[in-house]
Amino acid sequence: MTLTANSANRWAKILTVAAGLMLGWAGSVWAQDGSDDPFLWLEEVDGERASAWVAGQNTRTITRLTKDPRFDDIKAQYAK
Repeated sequence: MTLTANSANRWAKILTVAAGLMLGWAGSVWAQDGSDDPFLWLEEVDGERASAWVAGQNTRTITRLTKDPRFDDIKAQYAK
């Protein structure tokens, strides 16, 4: 199955929100000053390293989702 630019953009936005929620949770686990936070670099949302990580995670996730046999049915439900 091939994703259109519009649907790929929609998935990217959904995945970015999901990643943000996960990062928010992970950030609350570490010390407030960030001194022990091994993921502090992810808070630089415009940083090259963080952007590359998010793009890689989006690619992995979209690939996995589109290979799921239920994907076409789910996509059709939300395309309405």
